[in-house]
Amino acid sequence: MNETIKERRFKPLDAIDGLSNAEILMAMNRVLAVSEFQANPSASAFLRFVVEETLAGRGDRLKAFAIATLALRQPDSFNPQINSLVRVQATRLRAMLDHYYVGPGADDPIRISLPRGAYQLHLERATYAPRKAPAGPVGSKEVAATDQKWSRRRATLLSLAMAVAVLLGTVILYVYSAPSGRPRPPRPGFTSPPSIAVSWSSSTGQEAEGARFAFTLVNALEQGLGGFDYVRIRQPNLPSPFNADYELHFAASKTSGGLYDIFFSLTDQMTGETIWTLERDGIGGADQAKIKGLASAVVELVADISGGAIFSDLMSRQLLFNLRGNAYTCELASAIYVRDHRQNLQEESKSCLEDFVVQDPENFGILAALATRLIVDYLNVAPNSRGAADLQRAMKIATHAYILAPQRVSSQTALFMAQFYNRRFEDAHATALKAIATNPDDTEFMARIARGYISQGLFKEGLALMEPIENRPFGPPASLLWIWVLAAHMRDDDVSAYRYAMRGNIEASALGLTMRLIACNRSGDQGCVNQAKSQLRVDFPDFSRDLTSSLDRYAFTDGITAQLLKDLSEAGFSVASPRH
Repeated sequence: MNETIKERRFKPLDAIDGLSNAEILMAMNRVLAVSEFQANPSASAFLRFVVEETLAGRGDRLKAFAIATLALRQPDSFNPQINSLVRVQATRLRAMLDHYYVGPGADDPIRISLPRGAYQLHLERATYAPRKAPAGPVGSKEVAATDQKWSRRRATLLSLAMAVAVLLGTVILYVYSAPSGRPRPPRPGFTSPPSIAVSWSSSTGQEAEGARFAFTLVNALEQGLGGFDYVRIRQPNLPSPFNADYELHFAASKTSGGLYDIFFSLTDQMTGETIWTLERDGIGGADQAKIKGLASAVVELVADISGGAIFSDLMSRQLLFNLRGNAYTCELASAIYVRDHRQNLQEESKSCLEDFVVQDPENFGILAALATRLIVDYLNVAPNSRGAADLQRAMKIATHAYILAPQRVSSQTALFMAQFYNRRFEDAHATALKAIATNPDDTEFMARIARGYISQGLFKEGLALMEPIENRPFGPPASLLWIWVLAAHMRDDDVSAYRYAMRGNIEASALGLTMRLIACNRSGDQGCVNQAKSQLRVDFPDFSRDLTSSLDRYAFTDGITAQLLKDLSEAGFSVASPRH
């Protein structure tokens, strides 16, 4: 978490257009949760920044430079007078908001808009009937026309983009998702992790320095992708399409200053669609740190199940949820359920895991997924959980998965969770170090390890993992945001705790709702407190019936447990005595 965020202070409740902070944050989170925004991290960062600055009382002072450097991560040398990046992103954000409110957000009670000519938000309660959603792709007519002509004009656009980047001397980020308004080529789902081949081309030919730069970046990309369990690397031994499901290609162009401008694209080899692009300029050929950082960002944007281009595309096609069809989709659907607790996946994803464990007891992915699921249900005191018996079973299953695949991060993380919640803390710490070394780019697994550190009061170690996750394209996994709330709360940072508590679908987990209740009470938002109390009792009745015993499942230190029980009592939530 950077210092800028720490220093933000929200205005008093009900001070902005008659709307409370909680209402505004939840309205923003509903927008950010849709696939259009998840596939566009720049637009998401832009919207989150202007909302949070507005809540901090600085909305009327927003300038292009602040948005560029603080939200879009441009260097301090950014010059809005000669670089139109912020204006372009603002235009795109306005179009995306318009599309959202006539589409998936048509029934939202609060509308967020960004009037032209400034960067100050306009907020209003919806009082009119929603309009019919447009049939075309998101954006203005110009954006739509570009999307429709993308395939045949890709080379021209690439040359133009590179030329503009060289002239401006700045970083440009643009994520492209296939428009939803036109028919898309059909494709079948996957029965095993999709394969990716990494390729490159260069306008400088095969000169030695350019080749070294390309090979370094290829190796970093392949190493990063190889750390993800839900995709696999396919070496491009054959001419295109390499017999791979996806091609991740980058074109490098050397500038007169000796730096490299790079254009990335991800193509579905079966349909021929380019489903994602990214442009980055000003990379030094010998700057290993920048090359590694760029590769890490690209890998996450492409392969992370929390919003990466591949899985966003597959989810938009509804190709991930034939759970009985094969073990891979069952495993992946369970991971998605654990991540954001989608109710439509709750029963079937658990049932298919049990079935596939019987059919293939040596499938480490299924074993790791089932162990993780048993632990999550144990923590939430889910109706189908057998309590301590499931926790012990998870330990056995996770150990077997780790024996089968000790280098896979899913096996390592399942074992870490089983060891931690069985209170084998030294073993858990050793396993965590192995998982971190295996794949530091996987936000989901790193957040789970951070959860263990924070739960034991090891804030230094936990925050060290959390800070880079906060700054990554997709930020913290929504269902694990309670870790950020807890860490801020235990450090008496009530502003950050409240801000995190109002994000995403944190209410989908029992502890997430618990932390929202506490954070809202500390911030004086009584409406939010009442809503969280009611929802906690309805959605997690067994968890809320005896909070002392429920919190004990999380292996918190005595000090953290005592503080949370005290906070819950102050919020007016009854806390039962421990069971014996």
